[in-house]
Amino acid sequence: MKKKTKPKKSENKKKRILVVFYSRSGNTKNVGNEIASILNADICEIESQHYNGILGYIKAGYQAVKKKKPLIRFSKNPDNYDTIIIGTPNWGSAMASPVRTFIEGREFISPAYFCLQGGSGGEKILKDFEQLCGKPLATMIINDPELKTDIHKNKINEFCEKIKQN
Repeated sequence: MKKKTKPKKSENKKKRILVVFYSRSGNTKNVGNEIASILNADICEIESQHYNGILGYIKAGYQAVKKKKPLIRFSKNPDNYDTIIIGTPNWGSAMASPVRTFIEGREFISPAYFCLQGGSGGEKILKDFEQLCGKPLATMIINDPELKTDIHKNKINEFCEKIKQN
């Protein structure tokens, strides 16, 4: 049975938002921090084994495609939040394996998802998120070339506006 993530009652009725992500190269972390800043949300970076260098890159892709679940650490309790925003890099058209570990066994009330990718497959990842975590308030895919332009900032703003409206 899945553990239901229920928010604790907030005295001022302000929606508590947590941005959770795993980032190997720093791109997903940067986007997660931008989202948290716009939404005045707390940040929770998932920590796991190191995937450094070319061997780490290969291991990361293998684990993601095989849906492996490595040991992880994280600093915030998602049960204390109304909305959980989950971010992942695209590893071989699959979510990062530390993110898969994080969502395992949890049911999210008001999730939103974002994915950063160098190629394609983000749509598949967003569908996987929805199957594992439920219907999202918002979704977003950012392609690596967009990080060098203002396109990604526009996408982030649109993503955050959808979350604010719910």
